Amino acid sequence: MLLVGQSGKVVSPSLYIALGISGAQQHIEGLKNIETIVSVNTDVLAPLNYLADLVVVGDATLVVESLIKKLAEL
Repeated sequence: MLLVGQSGKVVSPSLYIALGISGAQQHIEGLKNIETIVSVNTDVLAPLNYLADLVVVGDATLVVESLIKKLAEL
């Protein structure tokens, strides 16, 4: 269960991709029931990285651009 933004909408995704999110404690608390967490962050020591199943150390914008390009090739 995850509360999204100021709306407080509750979601329970099986995949959560965090782009440039460091992971404040209250944010991390809401991620405990998510099946797979991917963290993309330039800070290798970002708190969310310790919870993530996959960590990509890099600029989120560049990672997303590369991902879109690769998906377009498929």
